[in-house]
Amino acid sequence: MGCFRKAGLFLVFYALAATPPAFPAAAGTPVLPDKAPVPTPCPKTQCPQTRHPQATSDAGSPELPAKVPKPVEKPAPSVKEAIGRLEERPKLERPSPPAAPAQLACRADLEKLGLGFTEKPPVADPLGCAIPNPLEVTRLSGSITIKPAAIMNCALSDALSRFMTGVVSPEAQKVFGSPVAGIEQASAYVCRDRHGTETMSEHAFGNAIDIASFILKDGTVIDVKDYAGSDPKSPAFLAYVRKAACGPFRTVLGPGADADHSQHFHFDLEPRHSLQPFCQ
Repeated sequence: MGCFRKAGLFLVFYALAATPPAFPAAAGTPVLPDKAPVPTPCPKTQCPQTRHPQATSDAGSPELPAKVPKPVEKPAPSVKEAIGRLEERPKLERPSPPAAPAQLACRADLEKLGLGFTEKPPVADPLGCAIPNPLEVTRLSGSITIKPAAIMNCALSDALSRFMTGVVSPEAQKVFGSPVAGIEQASAYVCRDRHGTETMSEHAFGNAIDIASFILKDGTVIDVKDYAGSDPKSPAFLAYVRKAACGPFRTVLGPGADADHSQHFHFDLEPRHSLQPFCQ
């Protein structure tokens, strides 16, 4: 019995020795709680706004963001489609170079003569053909047409208009009793050389015109190729026109000159060193 009492005292003494004494905390030192506090959930409407509020569902479990759809890749356009798109783009028109004062004066003179014409972009061909200020002429005066429309330079248009209104039409009125109402041209601007040579034709510079026939106001047609036409007046009229053209024009060719001019009159303003025109 005495042994059990001694053992009990020994256990009490041991427990007191193992328990550290409680000392008061120093001033300013925070006292750590034994367990971390458990946060209390707040109502959904009162919780502060989070960075991604849409990421939380009503049940409180985070929602996975929806997958971002991949962009639809359009197929590359075909060559035909690409060319079509380029053609649909607005085209920038380059302005024509300003005409020289002489050209402006020439155009003013054409308007006084009553010519019908349209200005065209400059002609520049790698072969050497060129017209800096071409005109598309449809009428040589208020009463004389030219068909089809002819591309010429201004100087030739002026000379042809004056010749037709001042020489040819009055002669037709005198011989046939009807003035000239129009001419049919076989060639105006054509980018080529002279047949059988390496020299550029005056046609290549809009400086020549080939006349195939004259049409009178009464409907009479006088073909240059038919010097011996059904009307005996035609040869005399054509001979007069041909002779009268030698002077206003620097070159005059027609039937009998060569095979190339057997069916029309060729008039041009070729610049020559000689003051004398070349007429055959």
